[in-house]
Amino acid sequence: DDASSSSSSPLSFLVTCMVYIFDAPLKGISQIFVVESAFSGLVLLVGMALYSPLLAGHALLGSMIGCMVGIFGNNDNTNADAIAKGLWGYNSALTSLGVGVFFVPNLASVLVSVFGAIATAVVFAACGNVFGLLGASPSLTLPFCLAMTGVYLLHDKVPSLQLANVPHSPEQNTSSSSASANSASGASAPTTTTTTTTTTSLLAAEKEGDEEDVQDVVVKKDEEEEDLLEIKEGEGEI
Repeated sequence: DDASSSSSSPLSFLVTCMVYIFDAPLKGISQIFVVESAFSGLVLLVGMALYSPLLAGHALLGSMIGCMVGIFGNNDNTNADAIAKGLWGYNSALTSLGVGVFFVPNLASVLVSVFGAIATAVVFAACGNVFGLLGASPSLTLPFCLAMTGVYLLHDKVPSLQLANVPHSPEQNTSSSSASANSASGASAPTTTTTTTTTTSLLAAEKEGDEEDVQDVVVKKDEEEEDLLEIKEGEGEI
């Protein structure tokens, strides 16, 4: 009996680790749609990957981080059931998805996704304690709403963190950001060309104006000479 119990203990620990590492995060993704199913979470993850691999990565990363925060905070084993059901994963997954949608992908956005998922899990734990004391309903997606609002407000405070021009998938956010940069650089070139053309036109106009003034002076001089000749002829006749 002792031998069997000692052999089953490492096995049960391995099974528990497998559940926490693979099963719980997938359930966390399915819990976004109020479904407790690792298979459903996997199907959703594959669907997201077909549309945007980076967005699927954000979702899985966020769910795994949320579950890990629940594990590290599970000192008295009170969170074990909630972690196994994926309840610690879905809010963090939503926050990471939000970062993937609203920000241009770079190192800063990845770090914000990671720390945003951690913060979301902490808020989830706090909401669970507060709502439990009040005897209220579960917090649902309130932790995600609070954490994502804070993350969104960081866009002008974290270096290199850039909001997408048109929020979409990370791949589209990258291309739209590059297109905006190219259009901005392209717009400056025509402006320079237009300014140069305008300056040339003004110089030409001034030159043409000078030539016209010279012609006016010549005409006036000829008229004055003709007048003098007429006066002399008149005096000779007298």
